[in-house]
Amino acid sequence: MVAGFLILFLAQHGGSGPAAFSTYALAILLSRFFLGGLPDRIRPAITFYFGLAAMAAGLLVIASGPRPIFAIAAAGLLGFGFSFPFSSVASTILRRTPAHNHGSAVGVLSAFYDLFVGAGSLLAGRIADRHGYSAAFLIAAVALTGGALAGRFVFNAPIAEPSVLPEPGLETTVG
Repeated sequence: MVAGFLILFLAQHGGSGPAAFSTYALAILLSRFFLGGLPDRIRPAITFYFGLAAMAAGLLVIASGPRPIFAIAAAGLLGFGFSFPFSSVASTILRRTPAHNHGSAVGVLSAFYDLFVGAGSLLAGRIADRHGYSAAFLIAAVALTGGALAGRFVFNAPIAEPSVLPEPGLETTVG
């Protein structure tokens, strides 16, 4: 959703759309490449909420119709933030899912992600058509609050069973 609106909206505000989109895409690529394992090294909730906050900040700046340099920086911040929530949730889900169900867990997680992105894109298109691109960015920033609330169910849920099966021969006996 953001990528398409970004170019169109910023074309009206100084013509920084192509540069902002390139910065957005590059920030996602570089942060996923170099920082993609961060949710495995620190609490995934931290990277999840940090990512949402960065995305919200970037969206709010973009919605204001800033000058080109600020639009490009905000697009980079948006892309940087975008790279963390999915991996944070996936890391948490995989830790809580038995190893033999990891494929199913990732499939269901991806399906819900695609469903919400698709529905959100349709809604954002309707909002942009009626109220302008700026309103679509504002609504997207507000929708991140819903993501933050939903994150509480992911990161505060009890762990049912470990996701890693013990290696044969390493079992300990008490007795």
